This record gives sequence, structure tokens and C-alpha cells, in this order.
Amino acid sequence: MGKHGKKVQAMGFILFIHGMGHDSNRQYWKVWAERLLPCLVEQGSNPANIQFGGIYYYDLVPEPGDGWKKSPPSSRGRSGRK
Repeated sequence: MGKHGKKVQAMGFILFIHGMGHDSNRQYWKVWAERLLPCLVEQGSNPANIQFGGIYYYDLVPEPGDGWKKSPPSSRGRSGRK
């Protein structure tokens, strides 16, 4: 119960795992997510509340190295990069 006798619903948690590999498959994370699920359940997580989702790196940013090539030379530093 909360401070004023109201039922308080506990929030869950978000586990963010960042990984970069050399796999061009956009679903690369599903393999390790399947392996992680039993470990989370073993530690007390309710499997009904576990949802996995993945974001592919190149959906967020251009391919590494390409962004700086598109800027005009006058805006680049000494290394040629922004």
C-alpha cells in the first residue's frame, strides 16, 4: 500500500543491452535473447512480462564513415572528419 492507503503498482524494469557484431542479419539479437530468457526467469522475472525487441544499428545511424563524407570540406577538422 502507498502513503495514502492506495494500492501502488510496482513498475517493472527495462534491460538495455547494446551489442555490435559483424552480423548483417537485422534479427541477430534473437539468438542471444532466446538464451537470455531462461536466465531472467531463473532470477525471478515473470516470463509473461518479458518482451524482447531489437533495433538494428544502421536503422539509427548511417553506415560508419559515410556521414562525414557528405559534409562540405570547409566544415571538417584537420582529420577530414567533422
